[in-house]
Amino acid sequence: MPVRSLTSFFFTADELLAADLPKLGEALLVHLNSYDDRVKQRGMLNRDYLLAMLESRNVGLGTPPPPEYGARQHEVNRAVIEAWQWLEAEGMLMRATQTGEWFTISRKGEELLRRHELYERSEKYGVELVKADLVNNAGRRVLDVGSRSQTQEIALERVAVKENELKMTGNREVSQAEGQKKLSRRIFVVHGHDEAAREKIARFLERMEFEPIILHEQASRGRTVIEKVEAHSDVGFAVVLLTPDDEGCERGGTPRPRARQNVVLELGYFIGRLGRTHVCALKRGELEIPSDFEGVVYVVFDDSDGWKQALARELEAAGFEVDRNKGMGSRT
Repeated sequence: MPVRSLTSFFFTADELLAADLPKLGEALLVHLNSYDDRVKQRGMLNRDYLLAMLESRNVGLGTPPPPEYGARQHEVNRAVIEAWQWLEAEGMLMRATQTGEWFTISRKGEELLRRHELYERSEKYGVELVKADLVNNAGRRVLDVGSRSQTQEIALERVAVKENELKMTGNREVSQAEGQKKLSRRIFVVHGHDEAAREKIARFLERMEFEPIILHEQASRGRTVIEKVEAHSDVGFAVVLLTPDDEGCERGGTPRPRARQNVVLELGYFIGRLGRTHVCALKRGELEIPSDFEGVVYVVFDDSDGWKQALARELEAAGFEVDRNKGMGSRT
């Protein structure tokens, strides 16, 4: 299992530094629990090793990844050590050796990890589906918690908290994606092999004061591709560039040009995460178009400025402020 990075909880240093100790401590505990046997020694954890990982220092644990928070890593490290001390004070980390250099997660800490996992599952499925599953199936179908009464009790507690949140927001479930749409000018650019087209889109977005997110430019930190997509998906919009990079057909048919399969997968991912109105697909050349994505806007991407006007309109319709004069200032 890959290491669960702190940026999967707090994308920026500001977000992490603004978190209270219980929230940061919980994220840190999940992070520590995801370490593999290179970092854990017989299941034990070392605070110095944690700092080495965060600071990208080589202490015999293999090539370290780059600092997650760049130039602000030193500020983050201070907050993380406070969170470690909070976990100790709360009895979730306990000393495993007499010298006090090694720690292990206590039963209380394991309980917090169970709660966190259950909370994440409940967020994934939504409060109504989780509640119905708990009532009708003892949580076996959706949460997969079996008949353990304690785990069901935690799930019901989470349902109650979520229902109270919904009451305070007008009895409707405000998705994470909706909140991001209002705040984020980060735009995820999904692309295949056409690097020139990708760069045109990225530069156009930058001129209009958006921040294009291009996956291969982001640090991997040991994550799989889909984990990288998830880690960088707190965006307000996605532009998906469909280019004829592959060929495919029904069995026995004639191969036709089509986009790479990872591009189609990420198109579906962002439709589900952001909603169709916050995804624009740019189609270059003749290629097979995915037929299951009804309602998705497909814009022809060619050497004219038509695609720029169309994309700017879609961004405006999605609620963004767009200065078209800036965007149309160059034909690149």
